[in-house]
Amino acid sequence: MSIAAPSSSNGSGALDSLSSMKAPGSDMDKQEFLELLVMQLSNQDPMDPKDPSEFTAQLTQFSSLEQLASIREGLNMMAITQTSATHASMVQFVGKNVEFADNSIQWDGTQSEVDLTYSLGGRAESVTIMVQDEEGNQVKTIELGPQEAGMNKVSFDGVNEQGLKLPPGEYTFSVSARTADETTVEVNTLGAGLVESVTFEKGYPELIMTDGRRVDLGKILTVSSLDDDEDESPIDAIVGDSDDDKPTEHAPINEE
Repeated sequence: MSIAAPSSSNGSGALDSLSSMKAPGSDMDKQEFLELLVMQLSNQDPMDPKDPSEFTAQLTQFSSLEQLASIREGLNMMAITQTSATHASMVQFVGKNVEFADNSIQWDGTQSEVDLTYSLGGRAESVTIMVQDEEGNQVKTIELGPQEAGMNKVSFDGVNEQGLKLPPGEYTFSVSARTADETTVEVNTLGAGLVESVTFEKGYPELIMTDGRRVDLGKILTVSSLDDDEDESPIDAIVGDSDDDKPTEHAPINEE
């Protein structure tokens, strides 16, 4: 904020001396303004004093700026404190199993199969899963029969429509489900995995899974901690692993 130095016909030499210490076009801070004010008041003509209204207005402006600077400093400190607390709390996710909204498939070419997991909002008479590559090309269609509402999953062996193994890469899948009268059933695609680390390199926290996937916190649905002797994922715990517990798991009907 640039404030013109108050002038006086008396003591102008002293004022000029102080003013010359400031570079042309530079701003005057509160302390410099007070020094200049005291110098002018001590050198003015007592019989013809200057009007103090301008001094008062400028002092008020300096006071307001000082208060705003203090508020800004306080807000910056609060932001730093909150960021530090957030970073510290994110570390608690490391080593935990999480379930999150996701439709990606990390295929490294060495797996025998991967599970595609989704949740149905109601019972469906027909379910279709479409797998696409990174360019959006459809590489596989899996037709499934009736499935119950809730968590469901199907195994995908990484084989395309021509019966060839897909190359390693990141793929996506989408699910469409319909009732007997062709009414669309709500579907949510899901992912799950073990959190290996947390990164803040983009300015916000992301969970890095053991398979390399990055998950935003807004996509996290559940967090669980399994005992060292347990190998099942959170989704396995819901869907079930035994044949009796998995009535909604199907193999693609177009595969031998």
